[in-house]
Amino acid sequence: MRIIETKNDIVNLRRAEVLPSAFLIHVEDYFNQLRTELEDEAEHQFNLGENGFIVLLEMDDNVRDLRSTGLAAESGGLA
Repeated sequence: MRIIETKNDIVNLRRAEVLPSAFLIHVEDYFNQLRTELEDEAEHQFNLGENGFIVLLEMDDNVRDLRSTGLAAESGGLA
């Protein structure tokens, strides 16, 4: 599971080459769209952490246990 909150997270994913470049371009475009819609002019670095974040699930992730993403069944998340 990869969690993206800042532009730096995307830069690190690009450097690590753990995702296909074409897919990462789409993720970055989505991040930039969210930044445009949510950015507070007073902040120096945009961070999705306050509004949620982008979660990329990987092959071995347990999709029935997404507590670390805030999607726990007991708190109204995915069941």
